[in-house]
Amino acid sequence: MADISSKKLEHEQQQYEQHMEMSNPPPPAYSEQQQQQQAQFNNDATSKYPPQAHHIQYPTLTLQTENTKLLGTALRIYDLTNPSKDLFNVKVNAFSMNLHFFRPNDRKQEFASVKFHQFSMKMDVVLPDTPMFTIGVKMKRNYEMSYPSPALGGQMVTWKTSYHWKTIDFEYRDASGVMLARIKASNFKWKKMSQVEFFGDAATNQRLVEEVVVTGAAILEYVLVMNACTVAAS
Repeated sequence: MADISSKKLEHEQQQYEQHMEMSNPPPPAYSEQQQQQQAQFNNDATSKYPPQAHHIQYPTLTLQTENTKLLGTALRIYDLTNPSKDLFNVKVNAFSMNLHFFRPNDRKQEFASVKFHQFSMKMDVVLPDTPMFTIGVKMKRNYEMSYPSPALGGQMVTWKTSYHWKTIDFEYRDASGVMLARIKASNFKWKKMSQVEFFGDAATNQRLVEEVVVTGAAILEYVLVMNACTVAAS
């Protein structure tokens, strides 16, 4: 008899607990702020370091330079995927280092030029539909030059050199430090071996492509002439 009473009491206790669970109100929903915090936490847990533009390793466009004259006073520049079609032609003054840029369909009228100052580390650059501007080269640990980019709406950009065994790189970076383009060249044979690489959307900006080709060729010519003078003096 006592056993039956015990089981009955246990059954009534279970029914009471179930009734209390059903009668209690549900917990309050997350507030909008709590939901945002939770979403941010989930995002951080998924990827603490999201990919950045400067992490891009592969160029979206690569241009190749090729010497077309024995003394290196003329160059052709073409897309590496289409070597038979010139994009730019360049004439180099053997005495002044000045550069003159032409389009393949009009080799009599230059569309851009670079003229070096004789007694300073400066150059005057002329680009299409852009007033002439002057760039100064600085020698810190390596050569470097910065200027407001016409193609990027006046944003400051910088060319920086990086030396390697038998080669030299020139990195073109925006004000945030993101590399938009890079020139890879031999220390002394850039006219035959250099490549101009563009990263991300820089390859689709025609004004920027022209600006990089012109200013990149200028600092490259300057640095390699200075290197040759240093070797000759030693």
